[in-house]
This record gives sequence, C-alpha cells and structure tokens, in this order.
Amino acid sequence: MADPLAAASLVMAIIAMLYGAWSAEISQAATLTLDPLRADRVANKAPQLWAAFVPKAVPLGFGALLALAIFSWRAAAIVGTLWRHPRGAVFDDVGAAFVVTVGFTLLLTLSLGWQVIKLIGQLFACYAQDA
Repeated sequence: MADPLAAASLVMAIIAMLYGAWSAEISQAATLTLDPLRADRVANKAPQLWAAFVPKAVPLGFGALLALAIFSWRAAAIVGTLWRHPRGAVFDDVGAAFVVTVGFTLLLTLSLGWQVIKLIGQLFACYAQDA
C-alpha cells in the first residue's frame, strides 16, 4: 500500500502546486468584466481567456480527473472494507492517508471544475453576438 500512497501523494502534490500557481489567473479570467461590443470583447478579453483556458485550465483539469480515475477505486475499496467490517477492520494509517489524499484531490478537482465551467461561460459570452 505504501507505493500507491506515494504515487497518489506525488500526483496530488504536483496538481496542487500547479493549481496554486494557476488558480488566480484562471479565477481572474473567469470573472472578467466583458465589453459590451463583440469586437471589443474578442480583441481585448478573448486572448486573456484563452491564455487561462488552453495552457492552464485544460491540462490541470485533465490531470486532476485522471488522478481521480486512477486512485479513487482503491480509496473506495478501502472505505468499503471499513463499511462492511466496522468492528473487524484493523485501522490502517497508510490506507487512511491514501483516502485523505484522494479526498483532497477530489475537492481540488471540484473547485477547478467550477472555475473551468465559469471560464467556458466567459468564452461563450465573449464570442456571443451583440444584442
């Protein structure tokens, strides 16, 4: 179990480091005030939106989702073992640490997912036709 914990911790650390470095830019782009005219939005705001979306939000989101896809099954099995045998289960601190690591990855992924959804909305609004 120590090797999966080390792998999950390393992946979580990389994702968290990149999230910390890029989150402010992604969040700022997701909350930009857009110009009323489409030509101004595309010329002034679209480059900033794309700069946050393509090289930062997309790879970070895929990395976080892949980490969850790889490690969540083992975490679910650990929690399931405790659920099925609450009195007969021996506490496994490494397994508990693995579940906590995957839990933090899930929280980070949900937070990033919300930012990406807002960023996509901004991109659609940026290219929308004038009213």
